[in-house]
Amino acid sequence: MKPFHPLRRFDFVLGNEIAGLNNGLILSKKDAPFLKVWWENYKHFDDNKWNFHSVMEPFRLAFVHPNLIQMEFNTLSRPGWEDWWDMKAMWNEDHLYPWSHVYGVHFIYSYHGEEHNPEDIKHMRGTFGQMARWVYYGQVEFLD
Repeated sequence: MKPFHPLRRFDFVLGNEIAGLNNGLILSKKDAPFLKVWWENYKHFDDNKWNFHSVMEPFRLAFVHPNLIQMEFNTLSRPGWEDWWDMKAMWNEDHLYPWSHVYGVHFIYSYHGEEHNPEDIKHMRGTFGQMARWVYYGQVEFLD
């Protein structure tokens, strides 16, 4: 994964989904204006419509206030939920999702559901194993 440095120049950043913005990873400066506008809209939050408030509403607000947000279209919170094959494949030991070009990944834990520890990931195959080693040990290669 790439460092966030290039994105830090923006006050607020979200990644896209097929129809909205993904709130699985939010980058925000303290008191960012977009965050305040979005938060104001939560006054009318309806738990039965969480997707509207979490995904659709920030997308709409981004077009009303384009100067307050940076939308990342293929580099943040990838793969998106709509990429169900790639999302599930993140846990598949025989599949490698290309992740070196992204700033962050949105894992859906229910596709795997198994606990891992630093020892497990040393020899874990697949994308999750690579990424876990990168984050924990600073390398993607298997460890002894």
